[in-house]
Amino acid sequence: MYNKIQVIRKLSDSYQPSDEELEQIRAISYDKIDFFDAPETDLKFWTKATKVSPKLNNKIEILVSLDQELMNWLKSESENQKVDYSS
Repeated sequence: MYNKIQVIRKLSDSYQPSDEELEQIRAISYDKIDFFDAPETDLKFWTKATKVSPKLNNKIEILVSLDQELMNWLKSESENQKVDYSS
């Protein structure tokens, strides 16, 4: 059995595996990889596939009242992630 690798990160963070993680991944033999949630596909599957894109103009405007402490936290988090706090 192999050691499972757990990586916890924010979606906004770019990810670069460490040398240790890469070594662990390379050490796993193909027959030990668990594909339970990624079934094998073939050309027939992909010829029937449909590209789906998110709707960009499907937004509604809302008004929310927040206390100052929460608003300060949201602004702080948005600065850390380099996104507009109002989005």
